[in-house]
Amino acid sequence: MATSMISNGSGWRTGWARRENARRKRAHDAATSVWARTDAELRGMVAAVRAARPVSAEQVPWLILRRGESVLWHSPGVRLVTRHDHPERPALRPPGFADFTLSQLTGAFVDHAPSQFPVLDSGPLAITTMRVAFGGARPRDWIHVRVLGVAHDPRRTLTWLEDTSGSDLTGLVLDPYAVAGFRFALTLALADAGGRRQSFAEHLERLLAAHQRTRPGPPPDADPEEAPTPAQVLLGGMRKLCLGPAGASVARRTVQCATVVAATLMLATMALADPRPAASLSAAGSARERAVVPPGSTPPGVVDAPPAASTAPATGPEGTVRPGPTAVPTTAAPAHPAASGGARVPEPSGQPVGPVPGQDGLMTAGVGTRCGAPLNPYGYHYCASGLPVGDPAPGVCGYFRCAPGFWSDTGFMVQCRDDSVSMAGGRPGACALHRGVLRVVRGAP
Repeated sequence: MATSMISNGSGWRTGWARRENARRKRAHDAATSVWARTDAELRGMVAAVRAARPVSAEQVPWLILRRGESVLWHSPGVRLVTRHDHPERPALRPPGFADFTLSQLTGAFVDHAPSQFPVLDSGPLAITTMRVAFGGARPRDWIHVRVLGVAHDPRRTLTWLEDTSGSDLTGLVLDPYAVAGFRFALTLALADAGGRRQSFAEHLERLLAAHQRTRPGPPPDADPEEAPTPAQVLLGGMRKLCLGPAGASVARRTVQCATVVAATLMLATMALADPRPAASLSAAGSARERAVVPPGSTPPGVVDAPPAASTAPATGPEGTVRPGPTAVPTTAAPAHPAASGGARVPEPSGQPVGPVPGQDGLMTAGVGTRCGAPLNPYGYHYCASGLPVGDPAPGVCGYFRCAPGFWSDTGFMVQCRDDSVSMAGGRPGACALHRGVLRVVRGAP
């Protein structure tokens, strides 16, 4: 049946169409998931601008608030760096939001400070309605109305700030999970200080409307007639093997093609080294071994067998019959204890038996009591002991990366698979836009 299907091509084309439709559906589902996650983030930012929820002053005991001042965001650990006389000056922009997009908040950021920028201090940071306050060994404030320029590094968790104080240009290096909250809160605070909070909300709504128009549509169904011919499949595979995937750089294409050619030549050389078939080579080798074995000796690799018991009676010198040797039954020893029905004894391999320290996340250096959770003053962790967090502290989003709509859900706190946290635990569809639930966030027992 398989031969007939390949010969007429109909079965192969039908299978290709089925596989192609499944591939298109997977690609559409992945694109839709990314789109939905971006849509939820934009909606959450619009809601935050329309009705901001300030952080309780108890979460920032190191900061003395002024009259009418409230905290919008805070983080427990930030590093302060400086440029000094480095020739590369970042492209600072006046405070604004005309170019504000989600790409400034997400990305594969590098969280270490550049080597050419020395670290001056480290400590907590807070963004209030009046200033950006740094609480290190030498506290420092950036008043919103005096900020002249802001520059967000697209590759690092680094933001440069310049104000009218005339001091050296300084930057703030944050943890990766805190980048999105810091940059959004800073943009909101600067817009609010300039009396443009409503304009910032309208800008986000325009981004949301433009994003709605980019919703991925359903893919067209693949038809069996669109299936490529076997020659096209072979040529396409050879081209991809030699030139790499589409969009690869010239250097990668050159190296990959040279590697494939060299490997092909090596295999061809090995195949043509001795044209005789393998059976002939084996026969010739056996003949050579027999030629060098002296008569009466045991060939190499052959174990001497005990002499076979004779079944014919032996005759003595006087013509009497002597009984031959009695055949004693022998039992071959099992090759392994398990072969005789006994318990299998593991052979010593030099490897430790049992769980390896660190595999369960509880013995990893630096996160032993939190099982990988960020450092926070509330004792929240990812370990298996303790109760789920059903009423998180108001400042929890300064330590964990809260998902959009975090405060509107009414479950318990869980960590999603994209490292964000949600309050939809215990409800159907929890973390549906964040690749599902990974584990529960727990507090004190």
